[in-house]
Amino acid sequence: MRFDAAYCSSLVRATATAALLLEGTGCRAMPLRGLDELSYGALQGLTPRVRAERYAMVERQWRATPWQVTFPEGESLADVAERVTPIWEGIVAGHAGDTVLVAAHGHVNRVLLLHALGLPPEAFWHLKQENASCWVVRGADAEEYGTSTARVCRV
Repeated sequence: MRFDAAYCSSLVRATATAALLLEGTGCRAMPLRGLDELSYGALQGLTPRVRAERYAMVERQWRATPWQVTFPEGESLADVAERVTPIWEGIVAGHAGDTVLVAAHGHVNRVLLLHALGLPPEAFWHLKQENASCWVVRGADAEEYGTSTARVCRV
């Protein structure tokens, strides 16, 4: 696939993914800290067992109602949406008709897809986002985008 532009999170996983996808194309991804993954704050880097022991209530609420969780010393999904939505809108407005790679992270990608498709927050966990997932968003030019007519397919 040929890309006219590329953006990625500043975190190593996303920059490495973008570099692999762009290898030999002459296109380089611009790292944007705003596309970095949700900050889990005090839970960052803890094993699942330790998280379950120390933060059981947060873990249960995260699985049941993720939009109601703000991680201790970290972020909420509303914080992520506030940070990534303007980036997405800028990319869409600045690249009408272009093919653009955006390499980010699972929760960031879900938030962006909810926004692009006009889906309610409750659909967050229904958007499958395994490692190395790829979504294609078509028809998200500046005018169409405002009317929620973007089409998305998972490949």
